[in-house]
Amino acid sequence: ILKKSEKTVKLRGLTLHIGSLLFDLDVFREAIEKTLVVHRDLEKRGFTLDRFDVGGGLGIRYETDDTKSELEMISQYGKMLNETLTKHLPKLAQTEILAEPGRMIVARSGLLVGQVQYIKRAPAKTFAILNTGMHHLLRPALYQAKHRVLPLVKAKGATQTYDVVGPICESSDVLAKNVELSSLKADDYVGLADAGAYGFSMASQYNSHDLPAEFIVQNGQIL
Repeated sequence: ILKKSEKTVKLRGLTLHIGSLLFDLDVFREAIEKTLVVHRDLEKRGFTLDRFDVGGGLGIRYETDDTKSELEMISQYGKMLNETLTKHLPKLAQTEILAEPGRMIVARSGLLVGQVQYIKRAPAKTFAILNTGMHHLLRPALYQAKHRVLPLVKAKGATQTYDVVGPICESSDVLAKNVELSSLKADDYVGLADAGAYGFSMASQYNSHDLPAEFIVQNGQIL
């Protein structure tokens, strides 16, 4: 098909994607090596390829804030790419290499801040109802993703278990279940950690709610 369409379509290179939230570099290596077999076959067929996208998908562990191990993984990821491409891509110097490292780069950079509107105490559960919910951070509702909930000011005294929910009248509007937090009250603020990936980009104005305001914070100052 490409040979017949040379006047309108030009094959420049290949890309691959095997998933996200990956932590095993060997699966990246295997995927790249298999795709390079196709790359070489296409060159033998007469196509000139000058781009190769190694994909991405490096994950973070949402339950922790261990950025040290993540930075080490990024370093090891770079070394693996260098070794694999140098070994298996003869025309490396003439090939533009593209990479999409994944949410590891941006997830930690975003914090969704919500204000407690009301504490609802039921016989079986205590709910902290925020002014933000699934319309601003869809991941928990969409595929039961978990984000750490961080009170911006920790109250003194005993902790309590909460379901942290939003203001949308939907059973799926739950940001976190059974989280142990310092005691909350109306007007307190909490942060939903690691919202830099799939956060604002998936936010909506569902039920006529506004989109969240965005701020850049550097060294404790709002820019």
